[in-house]
Amino acid sequence: MDIWEMIFDQRRQLTSILETLDDAQWNASSLCTDWNVREVVGHLVSYHELGTSGAMLRWALNGFNFNKMNAKVAKTYGKRSSADLIGLMRKHTESRWIAPGLGPGAPLTDVVLHTEDICRPLGITQPKETAKVCAVLDFLVGPQGKVITQPAWLAGLRLAPHDADWSWGSGSEVNGTAFDMMVAISGRYVAIDSLTGDGVDQLRSRVPASI
Repeated sequence: MDIWEMIFDQRRQLTSILETLDDAQWNASSLCTDWNVREVVGHLVSYHELGTSGAMLRWALNGFNFNKMNAKVAKTYGKRSSADLIGLMRKHTESRWIAPGLGPGAPLTDVVLHTEDICRPLGITQPKETAKVCAVLDFLVGPQGKVITQPAWLAGLRLAPHDADWSWGSGSEVNGTAFDMMVAISGRYVAIDSLTGDGVDQLRSRVPASI
């Protein structure tokens, strides 16, 4: 499965999960600070709806502050009905839109992590597919990954999951499953307690308690 097929497959999986949620679950808090499940989905569909020109316009209207724009767009699209949001997920399942300057690793990372942001607080277990997880890890530790993972968080650490043929860095080791490692180094503090190794305390001291 190439990276685009991974993206399309993950969007289908998330859409299937969303179709099972009731109103209380749609309005429940996610792992993303200040965003509920509905707003996370709003974020995921928003830029496909806006396109590059629409996103650039909103960036300018928000003083070229990406975080401010991102929050407003998620809140705006999150006001739509559950049925509308599911419809937009289906509509954009095979969208190949990418934010300028980023590659397909970015939309894969976005949908995999935000699936977990939705699922974990609701007690839903999403499939943990090694190929997808390793592709996301490659993005997070690469030069483009700094849009999510701060290089300072990982300095002097060796990431060595025990269930995947993947490792990165040198120094104090961080062990655990590749999936938990992916979630933790993306800034989801809740996953750090699932990791082991002499580098975990360093990672815990660097990752903020909220994202």
